[in-house]
Amino acid sequence: MNEMELIEKKDLRDEYINKIEVLEKVKQLLLLPDINLATTQQVADFYEVGIEAIKSIISRNREELNSDGFVVWKSKDFRSCNMNLLKIDNCSGGFNIKFSNDETIKSSNKGLSLFTRRSILRTGMLLRDSNIAKEVRTQLLNIEEKATVSQKTDAITEEQKLVLNIIYAKDDIERANATGILLSYKNKQIDSLENKVEALVEGNLTWEPREGINRMVRLIGYNVFRNNFTRAWEKVYAEMLYKHNISISHRKLNSKLKKPTAFDVLNEEEIRLLVQSCLSLCEMYNINTNDLMIKQVG
Repeated sequence: MNEMELIEKKDLRDEYINKIEVLEKVKQLLLLPDINLATTQQVADFYEVGIEAIKSIISRNREELNSDGFVVWKSKDFRSCNMNLLKIDNCSGGFNIKFSNDETIKSSNKGLSLFTRRSILRTGMLLRDSNIAKEVRTQLLNIEEKATVSQKTDAITEEQKLVLNIIYAKDDIERANATGILLSYKNKQIDSLENKVEALVEGNLTWEPREGINRMVRLIGYNVFRNNFTRAWEKVYAEMLYKHNISISHRKLNSKLKKPTAFDVLNEEEIRLLVQSCLSLCEMYNINTNDLMIKQVG
């Protein structure tokens, strides 16, 4: 299967529509506060296309999008959804919605088009001329590729083999021994990642935490995004938001510094989480980070 089939075949899109986690893996997704929906402009910003491209998708595929929760809300819909958090004021030709974070959006009387995560994913499967949409489709196809029965058999991990040894043990003694081996293996895997994080954070290497993080981001940018280091940082930011609920972009936006970096808006413990996120991404993309571990100070 290739990505063009996702664009052309509705039945294939339906098969993948629940894989909404792919969106955050590709790029940080911003939704409206309180209601967790996205406007047409926000969807256009996410896919880095003009708003007319999204409107065209809506026009041509309205029924599909409706099935994924796409809605058009008028003033009465906003008033009924959450009176305590939203403030609705009528204005000339439409109405204003003020959210709990003081963000205000204006809508015409025709209503405001709003996307759920599923309908945002559907849009990505339909958009042709968007690099972000192409990556979304690539990620979806990677999931399919990894899920084939033959590859599951061929790519069985060491941990899975150890689990099978427990399942097929002949007696309690053999089962206990197999369980001990599995626990030992898992502890070594945990220790390996934690040791890398500890070494980078504590500065026991020639790479300081900041240098180590920057180097890992460059490796991700070079190996995954064809030297697009901005995309690599976006991936790291998305990982921090998805795994640790830390929005670096939001913090930078609200910082009083002129040009804040990620390091300016994170505390010491959060820097540790940033190191962990970078290492996790490197492992996910099979990027070797051993050189970060061997540059020991004399």
